[in-house]
Amino acid sequence: MKKLFSFFATGIIYLATAFTAFALPGFTPSVKDIPGEYVYYRDTSFQRESYIGFLMYDESTYAIRYYAPEVKKENKKESSVIVYVTVNPDKPYMELTGEKVDNAKSMGYEETEIVNYMHDLLYEFNSRRIKAGKSLPVITSENFMQFGGDVQVEYDEVIPLFNIKSIVNQTQGKKVLYVATCGRLISNDDASFHNFKAFPKSYNDKHKMPNVKKASKVSATLDNGQSVSIDSAWKQQMQNFWTLGDSAILTMGNIPNANSQTFIQRQLMHSKGSAYVDWNYTNCKVQNDKLTVSNLVYDATSNKVNNNIQVVIFGDKENYLMVLSVYNNAYNKNRSYFNSIASSFSKK
Repeated sequence: MKKLFSFFATGIIYLATAFTAFALPGFTPSVKDIPGEYVYYRDTSFQRESYIGFLMYDESTYAIRYYAPEVKKENKKESSVIVYVTVNPDKPYMELTGEKVDNAKSMGYEETEIVNYMHDLLYEFNSRRIKAGKSLPVITSENFMQFGGDVQVEYDEVIPLFNIKSIVNQTQGKKVLYVATCGRLISNDDASFHNFKAFPKSYNDKHKMPNVKKASKVSATLDNGQSVSIDSAWKQQMQNFWTLGDSAILTMGNIPNANSQTFIQRQLMHSKGSAYVDWNYTNCKVQNDKLTVSNLVYDATSNKVNNNIQVVIFGDKENYLMVLSVYNNAYNKNRSYFNSIASSFSKK
């Protein structure tokens, strides 16, 4: 349970922190990138399971990483190739001013080809994002040689850096590149970008929730009028923190206003530290003045997985956040119970 609490306590601080924002050369999105933000894509143009990640350190320094898990049946070892580049932020296009490849001297032909491919994607993604314009989200029809010719590219500013959410090959009718996870480094020694090693093929745990059939309905409230409907099986541990046995936690708090709801949505969908958000299971809903973000979070350190539902009520001077986090097994067996709790969050 400490792991869950740490993840979401960090998340609230994370949203409340002041940021310096940047953008890649040649375009100015309405949601600018924050130093340390990254995105990983599942890239199916390779014959083996492969991922391409892009990280922004600042407006002129980036990292690109290729990662492929070990394939024992095919005797393929785990592969990781990292390239660091500097760019000229004053140019209206991508111009590299420096480059460093990790372990360049020990690379073979295959790794060298991967580095060349990473270069191609950096230039192509940036050029195509410039042409996509300012009005996002949008889906464009393009010819993209690296992904089989005629494709549809989906752009959305909830995705950091190039704002590319997916690329669909129109001939095959399938996604050839799509977001695997997004995140942001939260400290100078945060190695989560370099440590990403994909997600398990399936998720399973043995957490069970207490019996709530005989529990009576109660209201969890804060002095400022935030409230959520729970029951007597929940135990209040702190002023704004409740637990349901060892299966779930609930917390509420305030977060500052931001320039856009999309910015807040992006931050709520970010991986943090070793807790990676699996974008295959994300869901977002905006209704009136309320944003609901549902994520599946896999902790690569503890090998545990939880579902979290984050609900934001937008106010005039500040916003109000409720976080409900439930271990995967307990959530899957009691979806309606937990979803009804999340939907009851209100502010008077």
